[in-house]
Amino acid sequence: MEVAGSLMELLLKVASHAYQAAWSARWLLVFLAALSLLLLRDYESTTRGVRAPIASRWPFEPYFLTGLRFKGSSMLHLSAGYKKFKNQMFKIIRLDSLVLIIPRVFVEELRSLPEHRLSLRHLQVHNLYGKSTTTDVLLKSDLQAKVLRHRLTPNLQDFVASSLDEIEYSTEKELPASQDMWTPFKINHALLHIVAGVTTRAMSGTQLCRNRHWLSTCIKYTENIFITVLVLRLFPRALHEWIAYLSPSSWNTHLCLQRAKRILVPIINERMRQQSSPDGQSDRPPDLLQYMIEGAQGEDLEPERLAHLQLMVNLAGIHTTSAAITHAIYDLCEHPDYVDELRGEIEKVLRQDGGWQKGTHKKLHKLDSFLKESQRLSPPTLLSFNRIALTPLTLSTGVHIPAGTHFSVASRDILFDPDVTPDPETFDGLRYYRARQASSAEGHKHDFASADGTNMNFGAGRYACPGRFFAAMELKLLLAHLLSKYDFRFPHGTTARPSNLVIDEFLGPNPWAEILVRKRHGGVGMVES
Repeated sequence: MEVAGSLMELLLKVASHAYQAAWSARWLLVFLAALSLLLLRDYESTTRGVRAPIASRWPFEPYFLTGLRFKGSSMLHLSAGYKKFKNQMFKIIRLDSLVLIIPRVFVEELRSLPEHRLSLRHLQVHNLYGKSTTTDVLLKSDLQAKVLRHRLTPNLQDFVASSLDEIEYSTEKELPASQDMWTPFKINHALLHIVAGVTTRAMSGTQLCRNRHWLSTCIKYTENIFITVLVLRLFPRALHEWIAYLSPSSWNTHLCLQRAKRILVPIINERMRQQSSPDGQSDRPPDLLQYMIEGAQGEDLEPERLAHLQLMVNLAGIHTTSAAITHAIYDLCEHPDYVDELRGEIEKVLRQDGGWQKGTHKKLHKLDSFLKESQRLSPPTLLSFNRIALTPLTLSTGVHIPAGTHFSVASRDILFDPDVTPDPETFDGLRYYRARQASSAEGHKHDFASADGTNMNFGAGRYACPGRFFAAMELKLLLAHLLSKYDFRFPHGTTARPSNLVIDEFLGPNPWAEILVRKRHGGVGMVES
């Protein structure tokens, strides 16, 4: 009942945006026309060229109704399909399309194919309705991904001190708890704003990380894109341009982009001016924005393009990281026996290193394991390794995949497969710590940020999430700080974590749940030695 209630609340929020758009009789006519097309249309499919069974479709059920059921029961649809067709392809029906689900055995041969043959970016723009949500910029440039992969990740240690400083500042601001009494917080809201500040410090620098207009713009941009996607999935693609034109969330997405450019373009122009000056060569801010300016060529040198790409980085990073830390806090409250174990590791490592050093976070193996287990049970999405074939492909089994085929892997169900994860329904916060200890030579394979053929929460292959190593560092620094400085527990009478919200393939923490927070006496500080 709690899941149904939370999901209904989210669906009502989406419906309210659709209702706000119905401001005239013209919109009502569009709505009725769309409903008719949904019931009568030949269902759009990007999988027609591949013969595969459809999971969880009732006999003679219209595709539209199956897709509507998927919106609220996607986890059941995917689990049923995975259990029945584990080692073969099957399809699931979303309201907007069919999606081919491939078994994980094919990931190894597909993971290294180049972008011009098997595209993640085209799939992202397809799924996010690029023109209606401004995300079509991803087809124009992947500068931000290249810079994350080749400039920021190799220099992660240079971001430790600044991240610690911003964590200290943001948690004091967003969690002003008392040492003498428990204070209720909507913890997801507080953590979202903490993560926004910490992420922005590394992505855009000190000029913006405490700028409330910039932080609000980044947060609202992502939220309005998500709402727009959920609204547009209710309608056939032929009507999306009209629906988006009338949708408040689509308007707000474009307004957020314009606001971001007004804030960021002057900063970019000033940095470019300094970069071209002989006196400015030695005073370059160490952040992703500067790396992007230095690495940009051609049209990517346009300040408005750089501002747009910077906003896309925040789209990918802020909400997924804040969701992960929220899940971890919920799991700690449900499994408080881990608190002393994790605090003990933090205190031990800090004593050995004489405080926080550039590589200290890499030694927090138990904390890393807890975060990875939390993500296993509550991943950001039920599907991963999402791709569109841009050229025809023939798999090793002889299966032909035509160009235009959209396929994914049921990443959550793989991690709930007993053949992959022993006792998969049980939360075991030290599961990956023990695996690391048992195979020290390959211990990195059990890191939170690892991406392989079984754990694909960050994708797989050459296009796995380029920001995952920064996210892992940020999460460990933040969770270590929260454990050191605060106590957390559920309100009186509550023992189970708030149920996750699942709509289509998206999964997130309950954003309305309250957690009781109290400052600890004499907690371990975060000041770098």
